[in-house]
Amino acid sequence: MPEPRAKSRMLYSYRRDPSAILGSLILLVFILAALLAPWITPQDPYDLTTLSLDHFLKPPIWIKGGESPFLLGTDDQGRDILSTIVYGCRTSLIVGFGVVLLAGTFGVLIGLLAGASTYFLSKRATPIYQTTTRLLVSDPPVMRSLDYTTIVSSQTMANTYAEMLVERPVLQGVIDQLGLSVTP
Repeated sequence: MPEPRAKSRMLYSYRRDPSAILGSLILLVFILAALLAPWITPQDPYDLTTLSLDHFLKPPIWIKGGESPFLLGTDDQGRDILSTIVYGCRTSLIVGFGVVLLAGTFGVLIGLLAGASTYFLSKRATPIYQTTTRLLVSDPPVMRSLDYTTIVSSQTMANTYAEMLVERPVLQGVIDQLGLSVTP
């Protein structure tokens, strides 16, 4: 069998995965049921004028005493259980899609804000980030006994920079990059 193109690899894998297809079909059934709820359910469980206590605790249709419009029976207020489930599915889908839309919108906005602020502040902060990275990656004798949280604390970081500036000539590139001058 030929190798699928890179563009259609996901679709190729999806079509050959029975679990993915079954899950998609179940999701499609729930979405269609939620959208078509007013037409496929015998009653609106939120409309109090259609409720009747004459249908109080009716059993499902396959049990003796069950009635045909109430496939899953009724609850203690006479509401059809299937209608309640389908209308509840509508509410759940609306809330779920709303949350995804809201979270996606705020996530994109926060990402854009973080990216823009990083772009505008990068000219000042880049040398500091590079110096700290070189400090953490390097292996001077001062660093061997310290852990990351100790290094990041400001006093230890300043002392370590000062000791490395005096002891390690390899940091001359970092010093030049920061635009500093060190006189021993």
